[in-house]
Amino acid sequence: MKKLNKFETAIMDSIISENKSKFSFLEKQYSQLNVKSRENTGVGIYINFQLIKKNKFKDINTLLSSSKTLSIPGFENELTYILDIKDGKINFLEIVTNGKDQFDLEKAIDEFNLS
Repeated sequence: MKKLNKFETAIMDSIISENKSKFSFLEKQYSQLNVKSRENTGVGIYINFQLIKKNKFKDINTLLSSSKTLSIPGFENELTYILDIKDGKINFLEIVTNGKDQFDLEKAIDEFNLS
């Protein structure tokens, strides 16, 4: 299994931090995540997760984000990011460019700005 890179970690930290009062279980799950796969769509990426431990899950299905702006120098628009929670489990993180820019994970890792 793969670990989160610094780009993914910054986004996940932001989402978990801003949503921990309502979804406190996410912090525990976050520490037990591995990256199952990364799927590049051209204008974005899906980071699919797998939990290291099996836990009891709540019946919660939602999409979460944070108030922080995500940008990459040279991209036309800011990027959108959401964390999918399915059956109370962190499922995937989706990041989309919101324009014609082609998503390049290596560039994102080195040049992103989350503020």
